[in-house]
Formats: sequence, C-alpha cells, structure tokens
Amino acid sequence: MTLLAVDLKEGTKTVHAEAERSKFVKYFFKGEVTPATYGRFLISLYQVYSSIFDVYISAV
Repeated sequence: MTLLAVDLKEGTKTVHAEAERSKFVKYFFKGEVTPATYGRFLISLYQVYSSIFDVYISAV
C-alpha cells in the first residue's frame, strides 16, 4: 500500500513546481507580500488542509 504523502507528492509535482514559480512566491520570499495578501493566502489553505484531513479521518 502506498502512503498518502507519497501519492500527494507524486500527484502534485507539476502543480507544485508551477506554484514555486508564481509571482506570489517570488514576492513572499522577497518580503514584499502585504499582511492582507498573506492573510488571504492562509485562509485559502484552509480548504486544502480541511480536505486532506477529511480523507485522513475517513481512512483511519
């Protein structure tokens, strides 16, 4: 059986590489992201991690 982490890494490899080249990430690492923009980014992650958690809970 394959681990979820391995499946996620392989399944998101292309999208992850594209995200690393995004304007947001470039500005983020330069320290040029406003607190409001960073806050919206964190809020957007809620849906991602909520979905991952739901899958995990249903699998255990």
